[in-house]
Amino acid sequence: MSESLELEFMTDDSLAGFRLQRLEVFNSRELSERFPEVRDWIARISAASGPYRIEWRTVNHRILGVNEIPAQIWIDSLEDAFRLIGRLREAERFAALLALAGVHTKFIEGHKAVLAELLDLVLPEEAINGAYGGASGFCRRYGFLDKPSRVRFRGLDPAVRLLRTEGDHDITLTERSFASLDPSLSTVFITENEINFLAFPDVPGGMVLFGAGYGFDNLAGADWLHQKKIHYWGDIDTHGFAILNQLRGLFLHARSFLMDQQTLLVHRSLWGMEPQQETADLARLNDEERDLYDQLRCHRWGDRVRLEQERIGFDFLLDQLGLSR
Repeated sequence: MSESLELEFMTDDSLAGFRLQRLEVFNSRELSERFPEVRDWIARISAASGPYRIEWRTVNHRILGVNEIPAQIWIDSLEDAFRLIGRLREAERFAALLALAGVHTKFIEGHKAVLAELLDLVLPEEAINGAYGGASGFCRRYGFLDKPSRVRFRGLDPAVRLLRTEGDHDITLTERSFASLDPSLSTVFITENEINFLAFPDVPGGMVLFGAGYGFDNLAGADWLHQKKIHYWGDIDTHGFAILNQLRGLFLHARSFLMDQQTLLVHRSLWGMEPQQETADLARLNDEERDLYDQLRCHRWGDRVRLEQERIGFDFLLDQLGLSR
């Protein structure tokens, strides 16, 4: 047989109809050359019993005349389709689970990986937002409402009020509210340690953000950050540089702060050991950062050396900021 029909499952709101996966048919030449086989094939299909119906096609052959041959085979209900493939019991169990009381959002939260595989298989391409993936991007990938990400920050310039109240401001906003903020400040520091965030000294025109390690989606919508100087202060270890590299995926102009060889060597007595090192090449580091990153992952000063940011002396921080005590 040199011609075949591609057959697929089809349904709409008013009528469920399922065409079988594939039905091969004979072309005109084969009808004349293999007529006995064609006749037997038609007889077998006609005599077979099952939960389906046959659509016939009229063929007017120049030698054999007018003949009716099977064109499509349809199954008109879900129940018949599942019975034909031997999956009726599983389908009934699935339907019962779908209607089962007590299935809540925690079920989704606990099975995101499996559900993502299934949704990727059954959803049309236009229903999937390919910009998001993994557990953190599950809701946005499939169009579910997600709890808003939040941004925690402090203003470092007493002359610039972010709120009308007096005193130090430790503020947390949703990412959308933060994106619309655009304060009259010039410099933004990002630090990963909460004590560093809370103790960061006043800086004219400054703001400090409390980071969350890997992942900066909560800052992606704040276009005004592209107009500010950004300084990232992370641990001097391989993961600290990997996080800096990731941040530059959003803000290429971000600069590292207190993540240099001088700072590392001055605090030698406070070194620790990184549990597990990052080993990937980091394309967004500058030459000085890449050199220090390579020396760390090659163990130049010892096994998995790290300097955690909170171990850096406060006087050293003030000196690097050009501030007096």
